[in-house]
Amino acid sequence: MPDEEINSHFDKIVEWRYDFDKYKQFSTEINKMEQILLQHFSAMEWLPHPTLPAIATRFSPITLVGHPAVDTLIARLEPGGVIPRHTHPETCEIAYVLSAFGLLVEGEEGAETVCPLTEGCALFIPAGVPHRIENTSSQMMHIFAVHTRKVEANHA
Repeated sequence: MPDEEINSHFDKIVEWRYDFDKYKQFSTEINKMEQILLQHFSAMEWLPHPTLPAIATRFSPITLVGHPAVDTLIARLEPGGVIPRHTHPETCEIAYVLSAFGLLVEGEEGAETVCPLTEGCALFIPAGVPHRIENTSSQMMHIFAVHTRKVEANHA
């Protein structure tokens, strides 16, 4: 796939990433690929997250037929920064802390659980679970995350 075609797809998904109908259309287009697509996050620009203030992301929307991945990204959070409470109603989040340390606060307000996050820590957040992340360190926090579609069990 030529670079200009990859860039065109990336531009579309950044514009459409929160419009699920357009995202499904994009996913259908990109799923026609018949080769491996290698992307380097280090070559991507840091872009402001469209709905969560205080974080920047390097975002890759590529999905493949038969695989439930929605996107992968690296989030960057300043020292003392907070990713505000949010949920992913349609997707689960699997994340890995690449650098720094902080806190994961999960659950409904008033019934929250606080877990320490350290470099090398992996976490799984089910669809619909409210959560926020605080960078309590003096270093830039980097988190690699994969969002996957919630798949309903097939009860035969």
